[in-house]
Amino acid sequence: MRQMRVRAMRLLMTFALMLCLPLSAWAKGILRDPDIEYALGRLAGPIFDAAGLSAARMKIVVIHDDQPNAFVADTSHVFLHSGLLLRSIRRPKYRR
Repeated sequence: MRQMRVRAMRLLMTFALMLCLPLSAWAKGILRDPDIEYALGRLAGPIFDAAGLSAARMKIVVIHDDQPNAFVADTSHVFLHSGLLLRSIRRPKYRR
């Protein structure tokens, strides 16, 4: 009986470890550059106004990730991946 509990505990710990390991690989850093944040805020201002949002309240955060992605977490934060910015710079038809 004791051996069965030890085996079950090992299996449970192995499973928990397998769940936790990939999380560290998904962790991304936030790029902080006042000039980029200001420029993105100026570019996005008309979009926020058209959506009925206050451009002064909106915060654009750049996440260091090569994937072209963006998402909104709440009513005042827009997250952009650096990969999206880099791809938009390389393709002039998307630039303003």
